[in-house]
Amino acid sequence: MTEIVKKHIVYPGIENPVTPAQVRVEICGLRNAIKIAEELVSRLEQVLTIVELKREEMSNEQSIRAEKGYTASKEGT
Repeated sequence: MTEIVKKHIVYPGIENPVTPAQVRVEICGLRNAIKIAEELVSRLEQVLTIVELKREEMSNEQSIRAEKGYTASKEGT
């Protein structure tokens, strides 16, 4: 069975930002973390799309082979 785990994206930031500069550092760190997460999502979506493409290509090849086999068997009779 697949185990579900908590995942974390690590980013540089300020533990308890107080000053405007500290808050800006924290915001920048969070924006960077968001971009990292978006990149991970994009990679996973691309992998899923590639898998779907490969399945579609395999299915089309099987259909063509089956059709050719059917045609060849009809011609042989």
